[in-house]
Amino acid sequence: MNDEILTIEEAAQLLKVNPETIRRWIRRGDLPVIKRGSVVRIRKSTLLQEQREAA
Repeated sequence: MNDEILTIEEAAQLLKVNPETIRRWIRRGDLPVIKRGSVVRIRKSTLLQEQREAA
Protein backbone atom coordinates (compact mmCIF):
# COMPACT_ATOMS: atom_id res chain seq x y z
CA MET A 1 0.00 0.00 0.00
CA ASN A 2 1.50 3.31 -1.08
CA ASP A 3 0.19 5.74 1.53
CA GLU A 4 1.60 9.12 2.47
CA ILE A 5 2.92 9.32 6.04
CA LEU A 6 2.48 12.63 7.88
CA THR A 7 4.00 14.26 10.93
CA ILE A 8 1.72 15.71 13.59
CA GLU A 9 2.38 19.18 12.21
CA GLU A 10 1.57 18.14 8.63
CA ALA A 11 -1.65 16.44 9.77
CA ALA A 12 -2.65 19.59 11.66
CA GLN A 13 -2.04 21.75 8.58
CA LEU A 14 -4.06 19.40 6.41
CA LEU A 15 -7.07 19.56 8.76
CA LYS A 16 -6.51 23.22 9.64
CA VAL A 17 -6.30 22.53 13.37
CA ASN A 18 -3.67 23.18 16.01
CA PRO A 19 -1.01 20.45 16.38
CA GLU A 20 -2.03 20.10 20.03
CA THR A 21 -5.49 19.02 18.82
CA ILE A 22 -3.87 16.16 16.88
CA ARG A 23 -1.82 15.21 19.96
CA ARG A 24 -5.00 15.21 22.08
CA TRP A 25 -6.77 12.89 19.61
CA ILE A 26 -3.75 10.55 19.74
CA ARG A 27 -3.68 10.53 23.57
CA ARG A 28 -7.42 9.74 23.70
CA GLY A 29 -6.97 6.92 21.21
CA ASP A 30 -9.17 8.63 18.63
CA LEU A 31 -6.45 8.66 15.98
CA PRO A 32 -4.37 5.55 15.18
CA VAL A 33 -0.67 6.29 14.69
CA ILE A 34 2.61 4.64 13.75
CA LYS A 35 5.16 4.90 16.58
CA ARG A 36 8.87 4.21 16.26
CA GLY A 37 10.40 5.06 19.62
CA SER A 38 9.47 8.68 20.27
CA VAL A 39 8.65 9.37 16.60
CA VAL A 40 4.93 9.52 15.79
CA ARG A 41 3.56 9.40 12.25
CA ILE A 42 0.03 9.33 10.88
CA ARG A 43 -1.18 7.72 7.67
CA LYS A 44 -2.89 10.32 5.51
CA SER A 45 -5.60 7.84 4.49
CA THR A 46 -6.36 7.08 8.16
CA LEU A 47 -6.52 10.78 8.99
CA LEU A 48 -8.93 11.50 6.14
CA GLN A 49 -11.07 8.46 7.01
CA GLU A 50 -11.33 9.56 10.65
CA GLN A 51 -12.27 13.06 9.48
CA ARG A 52 -15.06 11.68 7.24
CA GLU A 53 -16.42 9.48 10.04
CA ALA A 54 -16.47 12.44 12.45
CA ALA A 55 -18.45 14.60 10.02
